[in-house]
Amino acid sequence: MVHEQLYAGVLVAFAAVLMLLQQFRRKSSLKKLPPGPLNLPVVGSSYIVGRYPNAWDAFSDLRRRYGDVYSINLGSRRCLVVSSIDALREVLVTKASDFADRPDSLRYHAIFKDNRNLSIALCDWSSKQRTRRELCYPVMHPKQASAEQSRLSNCIETELGHLTAELSRTTGTPIKPRQALLVTTANIFYTFFCSERFTPDDPKFLRIVDLYNEVFHQLFQGFAIDFMPWLKVLQGKQLCLLKEKSMEIYRFTLAIMDRREKVIASGIGAELDQARDLMDVLLLSLKGPSAEGQLDKIDVAVVIEDLIGGHSVIANLWVWCLYILSDYP
Repeated sequence: MVHEQLYAGVLVAFAAVLMLLQQFRRKSSLKKLPPGPLNLPVVGSSYIVGRYPNAWDAFSDLRRRYGDVYSINLGSRRCLVVSSIDALREVLVTKASDFADRPDSLRYHAIFKDNRNLSIALCDWSSKQRTRRELCYPVMHPKQASAEQSRLSNCIETELGHLTAELSRTTGTPIKPRQALLVTTANIFYTFFCSERFTPDDPKFLRIVDLYNEVFHQLFQGFAIDFMPWLKVLQGKQLCLLKEKSMEIYRFTLAIMDRREKVIASGIGAELDQARDLMDVLLLSLKGPSAEGQLDKIDVAVVIEDLIGGHSVIANLWVWCLYILSDYP
């Protein structure tokens, strides 16, 4: 009995020492951070933000108290809130390398096959990310009067022609413009990145357009699970559903890649200087010598679908423009 009590006492003492060490490390790290509101265990300062219907109003009020740059704990996530132009410039330019990584959200992992670092937009900085940027940058930023810029202009003009023709057939009839704009922007992106265009009534294509819109709507929302990962036990079903939607998009992308690989294998566009689009550039990079940061086929598929997903953002911006024009003609 005495030995058991002694053993229990040692365990309690050991646990207390660990807690003190953790507290010391935490206080040491906090000395480097700007001031912020009081943090409570588990929830951090979420109890403050939760009082407001809009979280941004909470951040604005806290700014008046703590200044243009302050720190705040949201659940288990330590965050830095930056409000002024000068501070933003310091974060995004002067100290860009210190802020190069991205939030480690469980939703991001669910969307990108349990590994958000597959994403070109939501990953931490790495040699692989450098490779992705080097391959994508010339296509994403075509030079003035270049062949790539001309091809992009042709993609846009062609799809806008199809859109105006479709809208002219519905003259005088009320319509919901969002779907038409989503289909148009999706075809612009698919044509430019993959040289593939789909008919507006293709059921598989329409399904993918809807999935992209749902996934990206989720992506740009803020949820408690982003700051309190332990909520996974309550949000497991939603995460699985998000993963299933992402995998359906992935299979659609793989089918496009398989068709393209067969074309390349036949000798068409088999060299990098013959690449017709970004998909060619990425697939041909797989044939290069093994090196640090080299991509694999999964990387290529995710880069393509990650970039194509931007069509949903553009389409929704168009919708907002229409709303503004209708309110202020």
